[in-house]
Amino acid sequence: MSTTDAMIAAPECVNLEPATDAELGRGHLSTTQIGTLLACEQRWYWDQERRLRPAVRPVALSLGAAFATAVEHGDPDRGALALMDEWLRGSEEHGSNPWVVVPSREEAMEQAAIVRGASRAYIGRYGSRELREQRMRVRIRNPLTGRPSVTFDLVCRVDGLSDDASTLIEDKLVGQIPRKAGEMDRRLRLDRQLTIAAYCTWRTTGVLPSEIRYRMTLKPSIRQRQNESIEGYLKRVEADYAERPDHYLAEFTATRTLEDFARLERELWRWAEQLRSARADGVWPRNTAACADFGGCRFLPLCSGEPGAAHQFVEREVKTQEVVAA
Repeated sequence: MSTTDAMIAAPECVNLEPATDAELGRGHLSTTQIGTLLACEQRWYWDQERRLRPAVRPVALSLGAAFATAVEHGDPDRGALALMDEWLRGSEEHGSNPWVVVPSREEAMEQAAIVRGASRAYIGRYGSRELREQRMRVRIRNPLTGRPSVTFDLVCRVDGLSDDASTLIEDKLVGQIPRKAGEMDRRLRLDRQLTIAAYCTWRTTGVLPSEIRYRMTLKPSIRQRQNESIEGYLKRVEADYAERPDHYLAEFTATRTLEDFARLERELWRWAEQLRSARADGVWPRNTAACADFGGCRFLPLCSGEPGAAHQFVEREVKTQEVVAA
């Protein structure tokens, strides 16, 4: 046994889900929340302390959730309908709000067609047999004493898990699939989400996953032609997924070790300390270098004092289980 192995406590084989924060008397951190914190503490404040979200979510951001719904249930139409239903609710509720930009019906139809075509190609190749959307909650531990945190647990959602917990599935709907040799190996080696998923699986089941299958599904590489109807274009998108699955689907593999878990535990404790400190003194530093990340921070109107910014956001309700996907 290595020194690192000896530093990490044996797994409890206990999953605290579906207990809520209120029931446990502790908050929680997820992969998405950690990413938000590391990108910008002010972004964390708006998102987690104030619990704000855009009044209408852009349909492009609903794409991943709708795709996961389709794969989880093995039904491409179910995912497409979920996306259109979300768009319809947003349009009815905020369509007359001059401060809120509501996506067009054509935009929603395009995203729904992508969900239908992408999930049909995915299910056709990989099936939908694994345990899907597995939620896990474990204690965050002090790496020096092994004692659990009294303020935060770690929560994750695993896209797919084999019956014996030896294989994890991570799905991504992406705009580009890296093709250079070694590029994905480096990226997956450092992927925090994969480490957290494997760590939570090990903590809750006692099984160290022997393989992580990272599946990438590409968004459409074709565009609407001049004078082509929206209906014709959407049919062509779905047909292209059916005709060129090798172009749209790629799978890579990764692994994690106990050394990876030991480092993660040290990092989790540091991030928890960072949050405790920010809450104690009420200071949430802004990282202005992150304002343009991923097409622009959704809270930029609030930070910049844009007129009408307060009308563009609503407060999220506290859910029984609130785990955000990556």
